Amino acid sequence: MSNPDRTRLCSVFLGLGFSAFVLSSAACQGVPSSGLDAVDDEATGGQSAGAAPPEAQPAGGTLYRDGDVIHDCIHGHEISIYENEPAAGTTLRMIGVYQTRTDHDFNHSPEGVANVHIERPGNTILVLSSYEPTFWHVTATPDVTIERVILSGYHAQRADVPEGVPVEAHAYQQDYVADCAIRYPTDPTGCETEKLVTYAEQETGLSVSSFHGCYDMNEIVLLPHGVDG
Repeated sequence: MSNPDRTRLCSVFLGLGFSAFVLSSAACQGVPSSGLDAVDDEATGGQSAGAAPPEAQPAGGTLYRDGDVIHDCIHGHEISIYENEPAAGTTLRMIGVYQTRTDHDFNHSPEGVANVHIERPGNTILVLSSYEPTFWHVTATPDVTIERVILSGYHAQRADVPEGVPVEAHAYQQDYVADCAIRYPTDPTGCETEKLVTYAEQETGLSVSSFHGCYDMNEIVLLPHGVDG
């Protein structure tokens, strides 16, 4: 399959009252503004790259599985997915949320937890973004080499990553890049996806290989293509 044929841009509105709606990955091919190849699982393990994470919040959503990607998008929010896998070389993967917990307000922003587990083999650079303060717990299978993790958000971001993986963090008061990125390629809701994409591509010299975004998400697992979860 040629590289253009592998490009998928999927976006689906999850109606209020539904935890998730699932379409197969194949259904995303060539379907504008509809499609979903994702929902939820757990990821554990990893090497600490900072203080201990806060107590994890319950995901609150129904568990679904799909052949490509697993993640949790709860409370009826839209999921945005873009994929353009290179034939070879390091991939640049972006994952964006607005929040991972809902018990915050204007004067109260507690840190939430997001679990990210990568099973797509090869070398990869991860760009993880959240508007609200988030502790990212990153793990991967042995056939995955995470070269680098870039964190971005309005509030402070932290990460627990495999041993030896460098972490670069950006926030409003810490080398600010973008407040959030939950839709690709642009975000009419006000997040700064374009800024983050521009920074990541210029910083790494790569083009975005995949993007997964949702307003409210706790878990995401990227499976090898063609593997049924």
